[in-house]
Parts: sequence; C-alpha cells; structure tokens
Amino acid sequence: MNRVLRWSLMVVLFFTGCVAFAQSSSPSLGDYARAVKKTKNAPASDQKKVYDNDNLPANSTIGYDDFSYLVVTKVNGKEVHSLGELAAAVKTPINGFDVIETADDPKQLELDIAQVAAEAGALQKNYGLPALQRLP
Repeated sequence: MNRVLRWSLMVVLFFTGCVAFAQSSSPSLGDYARAVKKTKNAPASDQKKVYDNDNLPANSTIGYDDFSYLVVTKVNGKEVHSLGELAAAVKTPINGFDVIETADDPKQLELDIAQVAAEAGALQKNYGLPALQRLP
C-alpha cells in the first residue's frame, strides 16, 4: 500500500513538472508580438498609426475575415495617420471603391461603396451600433 501511494505521488509530481516546463518554455503571445515589432522597420515614434483591428462580418467584407491588426497606410490614395484623416479619405472613393492600403499583406483591400452603403443599416442593427461613425 505504501509503495502504491509513493508511486502515485511520483507520477503526479512528474506530470505536474512536465506541465510547468511546457508552459514556461513556450513564449507568450505578448513576447511574440514584441519580437515581431522589433524586427519590422518602425516609423518615427512620433508618427501616429491607424490599425484595422477587426472586420465585422458582412457581405461587403467577405474574404477579409482573417485580416486584422493591420497598419493602414493609405485610404483612396491619401496617407492616414488618424481616424479623422481616415474619415476624410473615405469621402473620396476611387471608381466606386474605397481602396485601403496596408503596411503588411494584403497590401490592398477594396470595398464596394455601393454595397457598403446598402448594408449599413443592417450592419448597424445586427451589431447594435448606436452610430456608424463617432468622431469628434
């Protein structure tokens, strides 16, 4: 009985140690993000960036589901460094499309403005958005 108890305790301690080692040897997501950031050519620290953090699923964004956390560089040919500049840039579409250029792949996203406008009300209702734009 004593031998079985010791054996069980050794097995539990061994597996606990294995789990602790496995967890400590893999880098955290934050460490990975910092490492990626260091390897990229960073712009001047005083330059602001606009990020595409996530895309709301809609017919106009089919195919863009997996694109998130992208640095937006230009919209419709105009450089953007703030949400205000982005809002001004989308007022001048190119051939009926909002053309969004990013620093990483994909380098360019295109949204059909007619389709976006047609889906705006449903998008607002589906996601409970009080307004489609809230910029000062």
